[in-house]
Amino acid sequence: MVWLTDTRIDRRWPDFSSRAAHLGVGSMLSLQLHVADDTIGALNLYARPGTVPTGARSLVAAPAKVLP
Repeated sequence: MVWLTDTRIDRRWPDFSSRAAHLGVGSMLSLQLHVADDTIGALNLYARPGTVPTGARSLVAAPAKVLP
């Protein structure tokens, strides 16, 4: 799981964060999707700054763990 709470100040991926912020993406949650031992894709959620509550991380992660 990758959680960027504010693209304007996150410095892990400066080029990505800067471009995302410029386009209006304020925060991002990215989850890797698995079936057995295989990665089958990703679920990416984007929002304006401060619009994704911190509790959303655990709520969104729960269904990703129960894939068959």
